Amino acid sequence: MKLIVWNCQGIGGDLTVDNLLEQNRRHTPDIVILLETKNKSSRYEFLKRRLDMNFMFAVEPKGIGGGLCVLWKDESQIMLVKSEEFMIEVKVWDATINHHWRLFAIYASTDERRRMEQWKNLSKRINYDDNHCLLIGDFNDILCNDEKEGGNIRSISSLRDFRDFVARNELLDLGFEGYPFTWRNNRDSLPIQQRLDRGLATPGWSDLYPDTTIKHVTLDGSDHVMLILFTEKMRVWR
Repeated sequence: MKLIVWNCQGIGGDLTVDNLLEQNRRHTPDIVILLETKNKSSRYEFLKRRLDMNFMFAVEPKGIGGGLCVLWKDESQIMLVKSEEFMIEVKVWDATINHHWRLFAIYASTDERRRMEQWKNLSKRINYDDNHCLLIGDFNDILCNDEKEGGNIRSISSLRDFRDFVARNELLDLGFEGYPFTWRNNRDSLPIQQRLDRGLATPGWSDLYPDTTIKHVTLDGSDHVMLILFTEKMRVWR
């Protein structure tokens, strides 16, 4: 199974759409997750057809920011469970391994207090059903200062909420291949880079997919890299 996850910072620009279509063509994902869509879903309904997807569910943005959507091919593969302003939760059926699991598409708030409430809500959802959960997207936070370059060093207390959320739910960081940071502020005077986008999984999900790899793909059109998740070992073509 393959997933494309991208904080595209708005759907509508030709460069953004062209990059998305190119990566979709190259990797033929089963599921595409877009974050910070900024536009109402009626304005990018055309993407469903161009990405060769048959179904889409979106959380509409509020004001000029926010919004996220999940697109998929097979009707029997995905079942919507719950959605909120910052996340979409679906149940995924993987016929290859004959097993259900839950997918959380995350676009966490930039506000620290709101994020803390979001971690509490997510913790309830993770522990609601079984132990096969994947959380992937833009968490808008880091776990340690090694995941940040430039700007002021974060205090340990400012990292505590996110770290406690990960530890409390026994989530495993799925790691990455490629450039170590997923967001950059594009300022020449005070450049800052951070690893805000990632995949986290419960031990049960990791047992289902022990060979999972997440690749960071740097693209024009967004300050965020694209995440491409492979649940099987990537083939190396000569």
